Amino acid sequence: PAAQDLWERGHTEVPTGYSLNVSSPSSVRDKIMELVRQAQGSKKILGLIRPTWEMNPKVTRKHLDEEFRIDPIMAMRDYGAQPPLTSNAFLTKGMVTPSVGDKPNFIKLVHKNKVSKKTGDTSRYAVIDKIKHSQKGSCLALDAGYVNNSFAFAVGTLDGHREPRIDIVGEIMPVPGIRLNFSRIYSNVIVPIIKARNVQLLCADRWNSLKILSDAEEELDIQTRQYSLKYSDMRLFKDYLENNQITLPNPKRTLDDILEYTHSEYPGCFNGDPIGHFYLQLLTVQDTGSSVIKGDQLTDDMVRATMLCTRMLLEDDYEELWAKTGAAVVVPQRSLG
Repeated sequence: PAAQDLWERGHTEVPTGYSLNVSSPSSVRDKIMELVRQAQGSKKILGLIRPTWEMNPKVTRKHLDEEFRIDPIMAMRDYGAQPPLTSNAFLTKGMVTPSVGDKPNFIKLVHKNKVSKKTGDTSRYAVIDKIKHSQKGSCLALDAGYVNNSFAFAVGTLDGHREPRIDIVGEIMPVPGIRLNFSRIYSNVIVPIIKARNVQLLCADRWNSLKILSDAEEELDIQTRQYSLKYSDMRLFKDYLENNQITLPNPKRTLDDILEYTHSEYPGCFNGDPIGHFYLQLLTVQDTGSSVIKGDQLTDDMVRATMLCTRMLLEDDYEELWAKTGAAVVVPQRSLG
């Protein structure tokens, strides 16, 4: 501002101050990538992304052939200025590429808020708008956030080849400052899913779902289990995915479209598109070498629920549950709110 003021007063010899930031970004959510996005359309900020071989006259692309042979993703990050979706990605894009439209999600939720008459506090839950019924024995897995994370769930069965088929993935997404209402989620989402999908096992990864498990076991006469995912369980899910031995619901959009989400509006930009959000999570969860964690400034709730569901479906002790068939149960749409 000081230099600009002097320029306007005719002192054109005064140099303009510059702030220069040079970085090799670790992921697309890196701070330098945010600065580059902010530069788009700006008249005062210049943001450039160029590979090393265009910026350094002493380094050619051929000089880097060995680095690209050993690890093309990291080489493209370090030398090509094209960062990966996340640091140390657990899954690759090739592992999760769907064929759009073949296997849609079998549920649709409508989010609702409830204001307490006593305290005036607002809580959030959902009701089922649509759900496809099934008589096959199913597993329902939960990953229950409370304030900042979603209440996520996945429903799956074994197909005719005894391979996991995830038929439903969903989430009740919170909004800032509004907690999730576990009681209403249980009565309006969990119970109807159990009845509509012939759920034989209800499992949860986190301790804060223990009451849900207890209520379901007593009221609905199904088996329940609290189980904390291990790194080996996560690797098992990856192995099945890599070998095309697991079926997932398909998104409405291509992966490229999903990855073009508006970073500043995350996660709200995926409200109403749980499968799109699920695939973003698949592509951005990180491998620490001993666990799998959420991507930079992202979430992983639905992926964890799906991993848990897969783990339970493949456990020998529950094999007879998936063979149980049940009578069709009609769940009234939107009548449980």
